[in-house]
Amino acid sequence: MQLIAIDIGNSSTRISADTQGAADGDRWLLEKHLSNDEPFSVNLDGTDAIWCIASVNSARLAEVRQWIETSYPLHKVKVIGQDDIPIESEVKSRHETGVDRLVAAWAAREFNDGEGPVLIIDAGTAVTIDLVDANGCFQGGVIFPGTRTTLSSLSNTTDALPDLAAPEFLELAGDVRNDFVGKSTNEAIVRGVVQAQIGAIRHTAKRMMAMPGMSRETPVYVTGGGIPDLKEGLPSNWNYVTDLVLQGVRMIGQLHNQSVEHE
Repeated sequence: MQLIAIDIGNSSTRISADTQGAADGDRWLLEKHLSNDEPFSVNLDGTDAIWCIASVNSARLAEVRQWIETSYPLHKVKVIGQDDIPIESEVKSRHETGVDRLVAAWAAREFNDGEGPVLIIDAGTAVTIDLVDANGCFQGGVIFPGTRTTLSSLSNTTDALPDLAAPEFLELAGDVRNDFVGKSTNEAIVRGVVQAQIGAIRHTAKRMMAMPGMSRETPVYVTGGGIPDLKEGLPSNWNYVTDLVLQGVRMIGQLHNQSVEHE
């Protein structure tokens, strides 16, 4: 059965598909990345398929499900819930924890030979920094606005500052390691926000690594669409995985297929 994995974020949708539900990543034939402003559309050849979806955007999820129902009415759809993710947690409400955070945490732990501790940083519309402890248990983390969200917020809450959230304005960040003083208002805004993001990420990671059971050698897995704007200012020895959540969705989809086949 063909497996189509979908990661629906707040601002974009990532899609990946294979032809045989194979376990190895080399068999994934379709990779697609859409803005959530774009209509959802995927061209597939197979007639027997299951769509495995992780979503934090209910409106986009409804759009995707409607499209699948209309375009491929015989296909099965599995929307991942918190209880579908094979990782224990110690949080106040697991069902209020973003599915993307739990999927990324589980995937990072699997990439770390199935062991903790690990830190997971996902920078997009929001930045999440989460901790999986030495026992492999998800402990929660911190959330704060991402780069473009912060840039838009500055414009929305001030009278004179421009909205610099468009991708082309982020080039004003320059060399964030050496050239961080802006010579214009626009440069000052972008460089300030980028530096704030980098500083918050590095500081939070350092604090988490100092917690009991952690160490300075704790593996860090980094993902998210905002990372290319920040990576220059982050440690080079961290593990940068462009599509960590999508890869987690793939693996959960494979586990789901296996369980269905054995029923």
